[in-house]
Amino acid sequence: LNTALAAAKAALETADAENKAELETKVDALNATLDAAIKAVTSVSKAKKIIKEFDPDIVIGTGGYVCWPVMKAAAKMGIPTAIHEQNAFPGVTTKLLSKHVDVILVAFKEAMPRIKTKAKMLNESDKKYTFSGK
Repeated sequence: LNTALAAAKAALETADAENKAELETKVDALNATLDAAIKAVTSVSKAKKIIKEFDPDIVIGTGGYVCWPVMKAAAKMGIPTAIHEQNAFPGVTTKLLSKHVDVILVAFKEAMPRIKTKAKMLNESDKKYTFSGK
């Protein structure tokens, strides 16, 4: 990415006005991608520090990009992990974390084939949650 970013910046300096806006958009996209990659790597180590201080028995995530570093860190540390997926169409983060977490608790049976592994159906009975294998 650094090489691509440097090449794009060099092209931007020599571009005419018509191509400049398009190149600026590409440079901005490359910058955002590089920034996101750096944050993804550093956020897991920051999450590990917080988890060590807190010393949880289990870590539960509710999906979304903000839970990725915490769930990834907890799984690496050997702490039991669960994701509660409340959508029939699981998001990208849930799919990526499915390889690392212990279980994914789904609210809709339609989500089961979209996750494929480690998914358990959440059912409400006797006013408490229980797991079924389906």
